[in-house]
Amino acid sequence: MELDPPARLHALPPPARARPPRSAERLLQVMEIETAGVITFTNGGLITDANEAFLRMSGYSREDIEEGRLRRDMLTPPEWAHRSLQAIGEFVALGFTAPYEKEYIRKDGSRWWALFAARQLTDEEGVAFIIDITDRKEAEAALRASEANFRQLADAMPQFVWIMEADGALSYVNQRWRDFSGLTREQSSDPRALDACLYPADRPGIAAAWRVAVTAERPMRAEARMADRQGNLRWYLIRAVPVRPEGSDEIRWFGTSTDVTPIKEAEAALRLQSEITRTIADNATRALFLIDDQQRCTYLNPAAEQMTGFSLAEVQGRPLHEVIQHTRPDGAPYAPGESLLEQALTTRERRRAEEIFVHRSGHAFPVAITASPILRDDVASGAVVEVEDLTELRLREALLQRESRLIDLSHEPIFVRDMDDVLVEWNTGAAQLYDFTKAEALGQVSHCLLRTRHPVPLETLNAELERFGEWTGEVRHFARDGREVVVESRQEALEIDGRRLILETNRDITEHRQAEAERIAFLDALAHDVKNPLGIISGHAQLLRRRLQRGETEAERLDTRLQGIEAAVSAAAALIDELLDVAHLRAGRTLALQMGPADLVALAGAAVGAVRPRATWHRILCESDTPALVGSWDAARLERVLANLLSNAVKYSPGGGDIAVRMWHETGADGAWACLSVSDQGVGIPEGDLPRVFDRFQRGGNVEAIGGTGMGLAGAWQIVTQHGGTLAAESVVGEGSVFTMRLPLERA
Repeated sequence: MELDPPARLHALPPPARARPPRSAERLLQVMEIETAGVITFTNGGLITDANEAFLRMSGYSREDIEEGRLRRDMLTPPEWAHRSLQAIGEFVALGFTAPYEKEYIRKDGSRWWALFAARQLTDEEGVAFIIDITDRKEAEAALRASEANFRQLADAMPQFVWIMEADGALSYVNQRWRDFSGLTREQSSDPRALDACLYPADRPGIAAAWRVAVTAERPMRAEARMADRQGNLRWYLIRAVPVRPEGSDEIRWFGTSTDVTPIKEAEAALRLQSEITRTIADNATRALFLIDDQQRCTYLNPAAEQMTGFSLAEVQGRPLHEVIQHTRPDGAPYAPGESLLEQALTTRERRRAEEIFVHRSGHAFPVAITASPILRDDVASGAVVEVEDLTELRLREALLQRESRLIDLSHEPIFVRDMDDVLVEWNTGAAQLYDFTKAEALGQVSHCLLRTRHPVPLETLNAELERFGEWTGEVRHFARDGREVVVESRQEALEIDGRRLILETNRDITEHRQAEAERIAFLDALAHDVKNPLGIISGHAQLLRRRLQRGETEAERLDTRLQGIEAAVSAAAALIDELLDVAHLRAGRTLALQMGPADLVALAGAAVGAVRPRATWHRILCESDTPALVGSWDAARLERVLANLLSNAVKYSPGGGDIAVRMWHETGADGAWACLSVSDQGVGIPEGDLPRVFDRFQRGGNVEAIGGTGMGLAGAWQIVTQHGGTLAAESVVGEGSVFTMRLPLERA
């Protein structure tokens, strides 16, 4: 940096003491210096003499000097006039000028740079020494231009660009780094600023890589995460190369940091996709192979290893046809270009076919192959091969054909429908019963063709099929001529080759149901006829009681007899009602409930009191969390339900044990409920029988030695469900059973 004149005066050394004038001979010797220009000049600025070196530098001739045509100001460009005046002032005041650099004008008008210094010789004359520094100045200008270009280029680069000196100081960082870090140029010069931006977990790795590079004086390459001014982390590839300037022992490091976050994210996504793909392939149940463009196997999944008996190590790098697929379906070897894999690679199209694989043990088995070429720039680089073992399928097809023949030979009406109820099989028995030929039935929706009436909603039936795999119940169809056909239907869910089907086997019970309806009609008439005289008996009994109360006969004896009459009448009426309910239940009809206020706690207490005399081996416990549970119910039928549950608990607990009756009030999102449970410590119900415990005529497989009709629980379930309630069973064989009844306290 150039000093101002006052400051320069203090900086320069004091003038030397006056010396005696030098001799002309000594001056002439100085003038002969070839590496520096020497001139003498007057105080007025006229150049009086110059050596050859100066004449070469300036382009002037000796004649120009001798004839007085060269002045000092002629050598100075206008923009340097001010600096020359400063130097003249120093010369006048001090008798010398400190060396300084300036431009000069040659005779031809071109310019050159020189280092200038002058000293007073006499009162009227001075001498100046001039060294041509044009080459150095041009080199410095070129260097400045180069540095400017470098900075411009570095600032335009998307990477961070930096220069680190040998002492570890950052002498340069580009604008991209400053925008990222939010640091000023001065702040960025501190290497700790760069270190602070590194993710803490990555700093040790970068430090180790840097130490190795510095020690070995070789390029460094490392990856690390860096945080921007908002704290967002991104991945950067950090490179640095050592540069040793010519003739210097110091090394400078030129480095870049390139944002590789998209590459890292893509690599992570690719790794994840590869892991997912490999996981899918490894866990796929279908056998998968990968082959290259030479049909060599590069991968097979565990399913393929299990199918073929070969491991990946045994087949990797070998053509698939040499190991597994060397035989055509007819047993002959493949001709060149005939294989499915070669066709897929050649045509660059997916190919499917049924072929033969050979197991490692030597036996052949049928397979279905799908070969999908892997295309890169429209060139097949390999193929994905999906293989399905058809052995079981061929066996199932053979069995299905045999079963189809057996179904067709059966006299029972049997048909098969898919999950959309479309008929796919129709046997001779079905054709005879419904009077539709096989050609007429196939492809039709069964429920539309036969106008099917189910005892439960079709959604409920399908849900049971889905859950248990089968459903049994009574179904009504209509034949071609319009006659109603009642069948006992057994429907079974099947799966054949991945296709879900329903096998429906029906037994015609039309005549049986007609006879049963006649019996019910008879029982209805019988009940009517029996109830009338029973009503008369009951009326007379009540009349006698009133007479006894008036003292018209022997009270004690007649009262006892009348109580017996009334009890017998009530029992007979109850038996007739139960008989009617059973008959209606057998016919699939609903019951006519007599609704009215009833207290479940009181009904349960009465039922427990009635069963206790017969339960000599049992302890019956009865508890309720509320004194009363009153609802609008058919009290007589609920008494029958409770009597059935309690008698079953006694009957199916032949070894004795506790029978617990518990009642509680329950409130939920579905309303208020009166709840009752009956639990025993009896034989229990097998798990397989639990789903059908409330079906008619169904009994547990472990109670054949205990008498029963299989109608009691079915009747109880019918009564409870008609009340809008639920009846459920839980049981463990050998530990006992729990039956839980829920009745609505508020009806919608």
